[in-house]
Amino acid sequence: MTVTAIRPGECFSDFEETRTGLYVRRSSCTTPHQGEVGAEGELPDIPYPGERETADRAWTVCRERTEFLERSRYGSDLKLHVAPPDEDAWKDGRRSATCVMVYKGSGLLPSPLAQTMDTKSRYESELSPGDCVKKWNYDGVQPIIACTEEHEFEVLAVYTMQGGKYPGDKGMEKKVTKDCLKFAREAWGRTRPPISTSPTWSPTRTAGNPRGAWASAWSRAVTDL
Repeated sequence: MTVTAIRPGECFSDFEETRTGLYVRRSSCTTPHQGEVGAEGELPDIPYPGERETADRAWTVCRERTEFLERSRYGSDLKLHVAPPDEDAWKDGRRSATCVMVYKGSGLLPSPLAQTMDTKSRYESELSPGDCVKKWNYDGVQPIIACTEEHEFEVLAVYTMQGGKYPGDKGMEKKVTKDCLKFAREAWGRTRPPISTSPTWSPTRTAGNPRGAWASAWSRAVTDL
């Protein structure tokens, strides 16, 4: 069957890549298997941009959506394959790209990838309100610790920004700073925050956007302890 027939989190064996698409045999994730559909990514609602651009957009969104799987203990042996929508699917309103992780290591995968993850770190795009980060890693993978332990950062909010046209770097900074201050006031209420604490923010990436920062962002409280 085509890989687009199975859903994220489902597993397969007998992976085959041909000029007409990616083909697999659905397998149980609890028995040895060759790979797993890691994610799906919705592409922009625009006129069909052509086969090459669709493939490029699909690769970008799948790379971002499956980035977290690098934290699997099998991550270094997982290879990403992408099944973009074809023109007929696009015109029919089905613009999802299927993101396929194929295991290239020795033997087969013994369990779902979700059960093989390092839970002590997260990519920025995976952070949630209440997550505490010991020390910010500007390479993207953040060390998560209990908030009862000494830490420098705590995520206050994750939110989606509205609007079509990128507002420019200064406009982006002004808007997000205003929003983050609002979240900070809501978090502390009438309680005065510690003198060494200040809100800051960091944008997520958006597939297919030349700015890469527009459409969503998260705010976090920075505490120097």
